[in-house]
Amino acid sequence: MEKPLSIALGLEPHRLIEMKEGVPDPSAVGRGIVFIRALWSGQSKVSLMNLVAAMLAGLDSSWKLVILNTDNVDWSEFVKVYGPFCPGGVGEAFWIDGGQVLYSDCGYYQPTQLNCLWERTRRFSKEQLIELPIYSDTDTCEEYALKICHHLKPSQIRIVEDELKGLDDIKAGVVTVYSTSMPCILTLSMLASHLACPEMSAMKLMLLSQSLSEPDAIEIFGEFLRPARTYWVRYGNIVFRDDGFYMPQHLAILDQRIQAFKHMAD
Repeated sequence: MEKPLSIALGLEPHRLIEMKEGVPDPSAVGRGIVFIRALWSGQSKVSLMNLVAAMLAGLDSSWKLVILNTDNVDWSEFVKVYGPFCPGGVGEAFWIDGGQVLYSDCGYYQPTQLNCLWERTRRFSKEQLIELPIYSDTDTCEEYALKICHHLKPSQIRIVEDELKGLDDIKAGVVTVYSTSMPCILTLSMLASHLACPEMSAMKLMLLSQSLSEPDAIEIFGEFLRPARTYWVRYGNIVFRDDGFYMPQHLAILDQRIQAFKHMAD
């Protein structure tokens, strides 16, 4: 049985509005993001995942997500309210605050588009959110990861792009599944900042690509790899598993993990 969309996305039900027809009135939305969802588009799916991760990380519950199915929208009526617009099936988003449309974005499926997404999130957040490095057009996934981890010692970081033999060589470390998605970027940023303290200088941080074959993933981790999934390793054994650290409620768990490992690193 398919999960309700709010559960699948991780949003509280009151924050999600799925419109089957009609055009949302910005004054009625008040504060929220109107998202044009294309069920047939991979770009739309990625944009939605990244947008929701940013909302969960930085926007309080007063921010709603209003989802329209691009195949059901009367575009002649839509442009009367939101202005000239040509739907492309990439997960377009309209940011509304005070009943006014302030920004429109053409999706968040490319790494460089996450710069804009996080800028919007930081502007409207009530919290002091972390500042992420700019993802440039010339950055590779690995180069951007090193930008995030710039305050760690080079000896602490290992990027696994192809084959992983196992975890036996890790005395004390953390392995995180990394890609250029918002959950992974925020998770890596939080891990890197916590491992930068002198007490954690012997801890290793391993960035693992999802390209690891399924049989190898099952053999080493006992499960399929998922974005931002994080494994805490001591003498080759996984002692903790976490779904990432990109939401406020994740921070208490991260602090617990750091405290548990502070006296283990050697």
